[in-house]
Amino acid sequence: MREEMASVHGKSNPQPEQHAAAKIKRRSEGKVELSKTDEFLFQQRTVEWLEEQKPELGLTYRVARELLVETPAPGYERTRVLLICHAMREVINRLPTAVILGRGSLDRGVVANHKGSSKQVRQLSKLRIEFPEMDLTVEAENVPVPRDVARVFNRLIDAAMYEDQRRLGDLAAFLTDDANPRHPAVREWRSLSEFFTRWAHLSDKPDELIPTDQKLTEKIRVFEDYVDAIRLAFFASKDVIEDLLAAANRLEEEVQP
Repeated sequence: MREEMASVHGKSNPQPEQHAAAKIKRRSEGKVELSKTDEFLFQQRTVEWLEEQKPELGLTYRVARELLVETPAPGYERTRVLLICHAMREVINRLPTAVILGRGSLDRGVVANHKGSSKQVRQLSKLRIEFPEMDLTVEAENVPVPRDVARVFNRLIDAAMYEDQRRLGDLAAFLTDDANPRHPAVREWRSLSEFFTRWAHLSDKPDELIPTDQKLTEKIRVFEDYVDAIRLAFFASKDVIEDLLAAANRLEEEVQP
């Protein structure tokens, strides 16, 4: 089967781009269902490419796909959706940086040495112990704080800004040739991330309806289409990008009441 796949997207196939374009065209026409062979090849290409970028990404995506085809035991439906969405969120959020690192466009030392804002937030409680008299609720335009506290806040703000800018910059560089953060593809990718993030956590509303398998499949296929287009270095084609976006928009319209 691996040799068969090589003929689909490897050098032995004279026109691999046409195969990908056909997939995207069928999606843009609203023909979501693929044959079992096409579905397998599409997913397997995705797994292999993700593993090339970072092995954990391919494995995590594979787990999400395997969970999606399994029938959950009664009472485990919500947990299954949570696990699928958590896996896809991790892949979607971590893939751009992994690819940029692989291209050598980002300093690994900068990423490794960065002290994340979430870690800094967890240390904020120490300030209450160190400065018990500090009152940040004073009704004044400017609230005085100890110098050490001001430095902590300054580092936290800088870290948050850096992370937001880096994520957006990595994503734009990953999806577009000109690293344009306002490109529609960037907006669509972030929308996918928001969808999976929403359902990747336990809900405080146990009666809230969870996404259907069809909805999850549609969202994952949008991700797969992007990956396939990127893998084939196909984003230079305006028609392919427009097909991807049109397909995603059509799926959104179909599920709206």
